[in-house]
Amino acid sequence: MRNVDIVVIGGGPAGVEAACEAARSRVSVVLVSEEAIGGRSIHSSLIPSKVLIHLAHQRASIGKSIETPSISRSIQAVVQAESRRLTSRLEDARVSVIRGRAFFTAPDLLRVDGPSPCILRFERAIIATGSLPVFPPSLFGPMERPDGVHIRAPRVIPSWESVPHSLVVIGGGVTGAETASAFADLGIKVRWIVGEAGILPRFDRDLVEVLRRSLHRRGVEIIENENAVEIGCHPDRQGDKVEVKLANGERILGEKAFVAIGRVPDTKNLGLENAHIERHPNGAIVVDDQCRSSNPRIFAVGDAAGPPFTANKAMAEAWVAARAATGRPHQPLRRSSLIEAVYSRPEIAQVGLTPRQAFAKGIDFEVRRNPLQLSPRQLIEHLGEVTSIEGEVAIVVDHQGQILGATAVGERAADILAPIATGIHLGAHLKDLESLFLAEPTLSAFAFALLR
Repeated sequence: MRNVDIVVIGGGPAGVEAACEAARSRVSVVLVSEEAIGGRSIHSSLIPSKVLIHLAHQRASIGKSIETPSISRSIQAVVQAESRRLTSRLEDARVSVIRGRAFFTAPDLLRVDGPSPCILRFERAIIATGSLPVFPPSLFGPMERPDGVHIRAPRVIPSWESVPHSLVVIGGGVTGAETASAFADLGIKVRWIVGEAGILPRFDRDLVEVLRRSLHRRGVEIIENENAVEIGCHPDRQGDKVEVKLANGERILGEKAFVAIGRVPDTKNLGLENAHIERHPNGAIVVDDQCRSSNPRIFAVGDAAGPPFTANKAMAEAWVAARAATGRPHQPLRRSSLIEAVYSRPEIAQVGLTPRQAFAKGIDFEVRRNPLQLSPRQLIEHLGEVTSIEGEVAIVVDHQGQILGATAVGERAADILAPIATGIHLGAHLKDLESLFLAEPTLSAFAFALLR
């Protein structure tokens, strides 16, 4: 038995953020992680996918082919560097790390099974266990899940041993969109199967339409409003080794398939019932605006607390939970200032209310727009070739001048929205920011020009 003030479960970005923030109160903090520091986000999903996207964009820009070993080496180099950075943060904060699987045995007791099994009695706990991909058994038949060779999922991005000549992408969410875009940039024939929810259902339709047109131009075949009902693997075939059957009976062929049809909170095997913690039907832990669960000792953050499954949302919740758990004052979590982004080509991003959402709420608003062709920074980077600059920024303000939201499409769309997100977070009006002139030429300065 070991007594500890704060125990954090999960070694991903949210878990590290929670542990380091809690440690600032000079309390004893233990982080329990089943996986290496960085978790799935760093080692198998977020970072690897973004490295792949970056390399694919490079290939599209300079027209130079990229070998698979180069992709794997680049992914591993970035993953290792980021894992070392997070590990150093924990060491500097004097957070103790225990490798193993956590399981609640009582409202204030946690058993850790692993190389160094132990029992922790805690004053407060923060659950940051992330999420898992959805694999309906009916879709995969006898395989029950992707085989990792011909039928793949986001977690195996770091281990691609070769670039296929064709790829069937299943799933219309962020991961599906980024994967379809990246592999199209690698020169691969991509067929993208999008279900009834449509392409990127959480995103503004104007942004989605720009992405759709870009993908069409690059040869991506988008099959919309059709659900995949069965995936067959035929490794003995030459060429197309995967067959995807749609609900309408059509069969789509490809050398490999990539499945990204959703995620669910990873909360099933934690013994939550022993800690009197309530969950939603989808597995997400029920929390209040401080991320506190039905057990006042225990908090849940990030994917474990439900969608959206984004890293910045998870880290924001982790910061709030750590402050609340240690009794320190904190600003409330303002979800309206969290940027959501898709790192496709073109990149798309949004924050706060989109025009359609503002209209649905009956708000009297206006939309201010600027094409990226007017950005001095974009003109410099494209050497004055205006026709090669794609995208725009749009800001939504109400009739009193309060900033409600913004959307952006084009290169570095998420970066462009950063100052706007700051304004939304602070509840700013146009008059608060219109006199602020940032360094030129920067993307932030271009975004602020819309406020004047």
